[in-house]
Order: sequence, then C-alpha cells, then structure tokens
Amino acid sequence: MIINPFFDPARTLKTIEEKKVNIYFCVPAMLIFILNLPNLKDYDLSSLGDLLCGGGPLPFPILKKAKEAYPWVRMCNIYGMTEGGPGGIYLADKYLFQKEGSVGWGKSFMGMEMIIADAEQNPVKPGEIGECLLRGASVMKEYHNDPEATKQSLRNGWFHTGDVARIDEDGFIWLMDRLKDMIVRGGYNVYPAEIETVLFGHPGVREAAVIGVPHETLGEDIKAFIVKKEDQVTADEIKEYCRKNLADFKVPRQIEFIKELPRNTAGKVLKYQLRETEKNKSQE
Repeated sequence: MIINPFFDPARTLKTIEEKKVNIYFCVPAMLIFILNLPNLKDYDLSSLGDLLCGGGPLPFPILKKAKEAYPWVRMCNIYGMTEGGPGGIYLADKYLFQKEGSVGWGKSFMGMEMIIADAEQNPVKPGEIGECLLRGASVMKEYHNDPEATKQSLRNGWFHTGDVARIDEDGFIWLMDRLKDMIVRGGYNVYPAEIETVLFGHPGVREAAVIGVPHETLGEDIKAFIVKKEDQVTADEIKEYCRKNLADFKVPRQIEFIKELPRNTAGKVLKYQLRETEKNKSQE
C-alpha cells in the first residue's frame, strides 16, 4: 500500500542510497512500510546518520526492528502537535532501550515544556495517568474563527493536547492514547495504543488498529483490525499471544483481518472510519 502518491518505500530507500542522505524524517506508517520491504537489506544506507520519526504513535517493536536493521543510525522518537508550532518533546537514541516506549523527556525540544496533569491542571505523580499539556513560545495563539475550541484547548497558559500519558520519576513520558480513543470495557479504562504495541510484536502481524465497539453488558468491547504478514495466522493465535502479554480485560475479543487500514495522506490510521463501519454493521 502507498499512503499517498508521493511515497514509495523502495524509491525512498533508493533515494537515500543514491543521494547519500544523512538525515531522514518519517511518520510511523512510512517506517512500517519500509521495514516490511522483502529486500530491505539490498539497499546501502550507510550514509544515514539520523532517523527521526513522529506524527503519530510509534510502537516500540517497530522502533526496535528499525534499530536492528540500522544499528549505526541515531534514532529519535518525536512527539509534538501542529498547535505546538510544532514543538514538543523527543526521546534521544541513547534512551531508546533505557526508557522503552517513552516519547521523551518533558523539557527537551525547541524550548517546549510538557506536564502530565489532572483535570485541574495539577501535575500528576510519577506512575499516574493524566493529560499531556504543552507550554512554550511556539504554541499557537488561537484556532481560526473558532473561539470555543480555543477556550477549551488553551487554559491558563497551557495547551491541552487531548492525549493521555504517564510520567516517571526522571521526567520521561509515556503516551497512552488519545482521550477520544480510550475504551471503557466493563468499568476498566483500556488504551488501544498499548494493545497495538503488543500486536505489532507478533511476527505474523504487519499492521494493527484497535477500537471500542458497543457491547450489551460491558458498554464497550475491544476489536482489533489486523493486516496479516503471514496467511496462516489465525484469530485464536492472536488472542492467545495477547493473553500472554496483556491483562485479560485488555485482550481483544474480536479480531478482523483486512487487506489494509484506512489512512489519511499523512499515514495516520482513520479510526473514525473503522468505528463508522462497525456502527453501520450493527444497524443492518
């Protein structure tokens, strides 16, 4: 799958090889497609010194696979938003395995500061979950012609990102998911990104996306959409793999194999389309 007319993973690697590119920035989807190339080792990327990845959640198994393929490359996981100018935070190469899965340190990028806060904007304690708030000179002034959205997002000098995260004692941050994507299953909060990270660790999974679907007694149940890497992979095998790596209430009860995930031109999975499809199915 090509996520837009201007991206082709094979052509990208060929360009890096021929032009002796030193620094490459990509979104997670682009990195996933590159790493799934069957002839990945045929390209000479010895010129590449830095690889920066941002624009969406980057599952740690993908980052690890990239590091294994290009061990000499300094890799950087970036978290930011357009509203941040697009400043945010980043996880430097030396911390990739020390702080596995983190998106970075709370004060580390373009003068930006980030805290993880509760509903009253008070910083949460290490290990607790809250919302990511951004503050810095590059944060936007307002949404164009939308004062209500501006009022909801900009409060007391902080920009509310709508992302849920936790922070550790050293100030490193782990992104959990978007608030709007959180699943409430039988009273438990479940974050799809955590399940997706586990799914990407399965050798037979090429891509994965998780959403909440209506359930009569639980309120919501968990459904995983999977693009297979190997045809012989079964739903039962996927569920068993999840049981070994997740608490039982986080294991997807529904698995659907599809040919490709719906994405926008930036490579982000359009989960609202998946939810809309499920809604239409339930009404049939």
